[in-house]
Amino acid sequence: MKIITWNCHGAFRKKMHLLDKYKPDIVVIQECENPDKSDDYKSVFYNWADLIIWKGVEENKKGVGVFAFNDNNIATLDWGHFEYDYFFLVVLTSLLI
Repeated sequence: MKIITWNCHGAFRKKMHLLDKYKPDIVVIQECENPDKSDDYKSVFYNWADLIIWKGVEENKKGVGVFAFNDNNIATLDWGHFEYDYFFLVVLTSLLI
């Protein structure tokens, strides 16, 4: 299992190709733009990864993106409210089988 985490400092859509050579299973990107709010680039995100979870503050459209590859499944866990905007729990559900 290869997991990569990276603070890309924005414009991840222009940098995502740099990770392809590592063939990751999971990628966690800090300061990632919201794939669903990037109308011009939405297809770039969804063609690159199998599954995407994003959490952030809408005003600045930057947050944390979790991207799954190689038929890995990810899902958020609801353990209640946390006081931090970018804190959320993600489970790799393909490991639960």
